[in-house]
This record gives sequence, structure tokens and C-alpha cells, in this order.
Amino acid sequence: MAGYCAKLKHKAIFLLITSCLLSIGIYAQSNKPVIVKGIFKEAKGKEARLLCYSDYLSNKEIEIANCLISDSGYFSFETTIFEPEYVFLKIDFGKAGFYIEPGKDCELLFEAFDFSAIDEKRNPFFDPVYYPFKIKNEHKEGLNTLLGYFEPAFNAFVTDNFSLMWKGRLKNLGEAFEQEVDSVFSNTSNTFFKDFIDYKFAKLYLSTKTKTRSELASQYLINKPVLYQNPAYMDFFNAYFEKYLLGGSNKVNFNDLDYCVNRIGDFRILIDTLGKDTILVNEVLREMVLLKSMGEIYSHQAYQKEKVLQILNQAKESSKFSEHRVIADNYIQLLTVFEKGNPLLPLTIVDEGAQIQLPDSFSGKNIYVMFFTSWCSSCELEFEILRNLYSRFEKDIAFVGISTDKHRSSFEAFKKEKAYPWPVYYLGNNMRAIEQYRITTYPTIIMVNRQGRILDYPAPKLSDDIENYFRMILELEKRSKQ
Repeated sequence: MAGYCAKLKHKAIFLLITSCLLSIGIYAQSNKPVIVKGIFKEAKGKEARLLCYSDYLSNKEIEIANCLISDSGYFSFETTIFEPEYVFLKIDFGKAGFYIEPGKDCELLFEAFDFSAIDEKRNPFFDPVYYPFKIKNEHKEGLNTLLGYFEPAFNAFVTDNFSLMWKGRLKNLGEAFEQEVDSVFSNTSNTFFKDFIDYKFAKLYLSTKTKTRSELASQYLINKPVLYQNPAYMDFFNAYFEKYLLGGSNKVNFNDLDYCVNRIGDFRILIDTLGKDTILVNEVLREMVLLKSMGEIYSHQAYQKEKVLQILNQAKESSKFSEHRVIADNYIQLLTVFEKGNPLLPLTIVDEGAQIQLPDSFSGKNIYVMFFTSWCSSCELEFEILRNLYSRFEKDIAFVGISTDKHRSSFEAFKKEKAYPWPVYYLGNNMRAIEQYRITTYPTIIMVNRQGRILDYPAPKLSDDIENYFRMILELEKRSKQ
């Protein structure tokens, strides 16, 4: 056990020295704006975006600020926060994550990085690029410093002992390590960090089943505050309550949920019903579980989507807790943004001097939009099928290809070689648009009607009996006019 904490212990002297100076109100200057700045020489001329999670249930990302990185590689943002917050800097297809704290500026120094070495086929959603960096002159009780001590030791312990703990239900093994960690950081006054440690171990005990769910609820949930912005707490919360109302609760069954959701769709009655569960006596925790569960059952075939949305809208309007109103609103946006009948998110593409507005530039026609890359062989096959169909449907359907190639030269060569009769445009490194449209695989296809509203997302591929699909759409249009 000592080996995992060896690297921690020689840092403890610094924590002892600084704890007396910092123990009185770590965040005393919380009204002061936080400046996040840094140097990333290889990223000059690129856009840098500073983001955070609006909440850790919906995981909706919100953009705090953005700037253009100068020729010297310098960037700077300013924001105001009132509690520690995990943020991430996004540049092109990569990112760097770190914590900012109230009243404390943060300066990042990025290591040399070769952007041209990134494989253009690398998927930033499933295999993100993490830019290496250091934080300059952070104080010894700074979250990034403390976590830099703790997380490598914790991760090494989990890697070496997870299987042993799970197979042998060796609770004492984890508890002994936790006691050592607590001893090393006993003089640390950063409560966010101490909570982080507690809930990292809580998740470990849950995953290895070395503590019962009842023990975990008693120790970490019941009569405990909900730590909305602490990733370790929320990671444990999400794991503990995963599909909880779909079978994890011993007190709330399917009939309860069916009645409250499908039959009456009432937020308050559902809240009262969940109160039968002794773990959910606290109203704040109970509402959090309700919100998480609505996000989970929205696409479940046993529940009516419109009723789930009705409950979320009621929570958005009437919850006593401001955090929950935000979470409900985030869920509504994320669950419905690409639902059939909703307006397509507007997209502006500037290509070869022309400004294309999607869907407005194609008004009067249905639109079949395909996001693709030049290296995607299945995208190319889909386009070849379209060659044989294009003339038959171009009068009523606008076919639009949008490339997300990392390098414009790859797109231009592809466009010149293929010479498609329909328009293809270059979106490039516009990660903001790629994220908004959720382009995680290729091809991603959207079908939009003449009024700019979504018909299908994702829409059928051209290789999926597409002629009948197009004819069905046009026939339904014809009938609606009669």
C-alpha cells in the first residue's frame, strides 16, 4: 500500500507549510474575475474556445468565451465563477482540461505540438486529442496541483487492485489505501478536493461491490449535499442511479412509473411517488434522480416521449431548485433538437467566397444533407449511388454534401476528381458546427422538408432503398395539398 502513496508523501511537507496560510477562506476573493491565459505557439491563428459543462446529468457543454490565438501563440479569457469549476480549452479537434477557482488566475504553458501529425481519420469524439500543458505558478493548494498528486496514485492503485477487490470483495484493501490518502492530505483545507477524494473512493466501492448499495447510500448520499459541480460526486451519482427507476429501486415499480409518466405526466405526483424510496427522502436528491431518469426513459419504448417532455417542462417551470430548472431545460434541448418536425439548426458555410445558409439557401425544396469526409469509403459509395438518382429527384430535393475534412486540400482534390453535379461544400475545422450537428460518424445524413423542418435525423442512406423513401415523402406532400 505504501508504494502508491510514496509519491504523495514527499509532497505533504508543502501542504503542511501552506495550509496555515490558506486555511482561512480559500475563495475569499470570489468576486474577482478569473483570467485564463497562456501560450500555445503552434496554435497561432487558430480559434480557442473555453467551455464547461452546464451540468453533469445532461452533460450539455456551454461556451464561456472564445478568442483568436495571436501570432505569438498568446490567448486570454476572462470569466467570473463562484465555486471551483472544471473547464476545457478546445482548439481545432483537440482539447485540454483543467480546473479554475474563484479569484485565482490560471496561466497555461503548452508543450510543442505538431498539428500536422494528427491522423485525419482520428475521431475527436471517440479518440480525442489531448494537448500537453503545464500550469504556471499554481499555489500548493490549487486544485490542479492537488489532483496532480492524487489522481496518478489513485489510478495506479485501481489498475493494480480492481480485479482483486472485485473478485475477493476486499473492502479492507480499498479502505486502507483511502486512510493513507487521507493521512497525506490531512492538512489540506480545500473542501472541493476532499469531497473529490471521498467520491472517487465511493465510485470504486460501488464498481467493485466491496460495499453494499445500502452502505454507500448511507455514507455518501442520504443527508449529504448534492455537489452539482464536483465531477467525482456526479460520477458516483450517475453510476449509483443508472437506470434506477427502470429496476434499481425496490420501492418504485413499473406500474408507479407508468401511471405517473404515461397516464398523467405530472412532475409533482411523480416526485411524491419517488418519496416511497427511503434513499430518496431528501427532495433535492429525489428531484435529481427524477431528472436523470427522464433523460434515460425518453427513448424507451415503454414510455411516451411527449409525456416525458411534459414532466421535464413542468420541472423547468416549477422546480424550487434553480440548478434543477437548468438541468430540465438542458435535457429538453438535447433530447428534442433533432426530433422530427423541429426546425433545422441554422448553419452558415463560407466556401469559395460564397455564403451558404442551411436551410435557407435551399428554400422551396426538400433537402438531403450528407456530412462526409474524402477518406470515408462508404460516403463515396453513397455518392456514387446518388449519381444514378440525382436527375430523377433534383427538381424536388436539394442534395447537399458538406465536408468536414481536416485539410482543405484533401477536400479540393476529392471535389475535383469526382465532379459531382450537386453542390459539395467545405466546413473544415468548424468544431462548433460539428458538435452542434453531432457529427460523430460518417456519413451523417439529415432529411429536411421544404419548410426547413427535420423529417429524419439520421435519415436513411442512399443504399437503403432510398427511391421508395423519396417517393413516399413526395407522395405525402402531394396528399397534404389535396
